[in-house]
Amino acid sequence: MRRSFLKALRVPLSTAAVAAVDQRRFHCRSETKGAAVDRELHNYWDQHSGSGFDEKSRMNGRLEPLRRVAEVAKDLAEGKLRNHPVRVVDLGCGTGLFSKFLSDAENIKIIGVDLSEGHLQLARQHMEVIKGSYLDWRPEGWAPDLAIHNNSIEDYEDSMKLYFFKHVFSWLAPEGYFLFQAYSPRDEPMGVCIAECSPAFAAKHKVHLCSTETYLDMAKAAGFQ
Repeated sequence: MRRSFLKALRVPLSTAAVAAVDQRRFHCRSETKGAAVDRELHNYWDQHSGSGFDEKSRMNGRLEPLRRVAEVAKDLAEGKLRNHPVRVVDLGCGTGLFSKFLSDAENIKIIGVDLSEGHLQLARQHMEVIKGSYLDWRPEGWAPDLAIHNNSIEDYEDSMKLYFFKHVFSWLAPEGYFLFQAYSPRDEPMGVCIAECSPAFAAKHKVHLCSTETYLDMAKAAGFQ
């Protein structure tokens, strides 16, 4: 089966981003088993308030990388992806901040998936949302043309990151794209933010960072090209 595209994107904050096309037929997808996750970690985010989160994102410089990923998504929607509307899922959508950068894209339909009810209360103002873990969620009866992930996979160790890539690969639509962005070891504000908000939690849960090359290797191991 033909697979045609894998590209690394450079964005501010030395973040690693991967855009990958899956040319595999959806009906040939492989099955994935439920991920064994850190329940304390998921409970932390579920109970996290979205209050002030967007302002903190602006202050730590996250808006420009999100805007640039959104521009890639809009370019794909207007070019290589030909469905109308293009079906987009934001994995770990948080407060819906990323979706704001797509508000002027008439041919994009976006759905967000996130653990945090506090964040989703804000995200619902901008998009349709589903409460759940992006490690377990999969579409039922439809296949997203475009999957997006911005800056939360660092909570998980490398084995779980690889599982995540394989999981997305298993349900992404034929000729769909996965746009992925993560903090680099050189610039990572989220761990500092968590330490300030919840020192006791941060003492037990560290942030797991990877280089761009490591993420590219994971994407290839999952089947992306």
